[in-house]
Amino acid sequence: MTTEKGFSKERRRGPRVEASFHVSYSVLNVEESPETSLTGTAKNVSKYGMCLRTDRILSPGHVVSVEFLLPGSENELLAVGKVIWSGQSPNGGFDIAVEFSWIEQLDEKAQKVLHDYIKNKTSEGTNNY
Repeated sequence: MTTEKGFSKERRRGPRVEASFHVSYSVLNVEESPETSLTGTAKNVSKYGMCLRTDRILSPGHVVSVEFLLPGSENELLAVGKVIWSGQSPNGGFDIAVEFSWIEQLDEKAQKVLHDYIKNKTSEGTNNY
């Protein structure tokens, strides 16, 4: 695992839940034009960020925009964040952790939607860690 500052200290600020939903993302801070239509699958999510599995490695420090639809939600969420670690997945592909710096939903209830999703999953008691 590669971290932005070269260490692997646990830095979670809140609960995260296992996830498995489609994610579209774009790399924003590249010298050439931003790459669009990259895809992955969310492995877990919290109100502060997510881990996603992709077929492409991204180094810590890359800024990405991430679009996703939470299961049971009608509105897609858009988040901007920074890759804080990445590494090869034992199951193939790469895992990248994105720390959100900004998140929005078209109807401006994104934080509540994400909070409620996490709360519901953690109250089930089986999907949190």
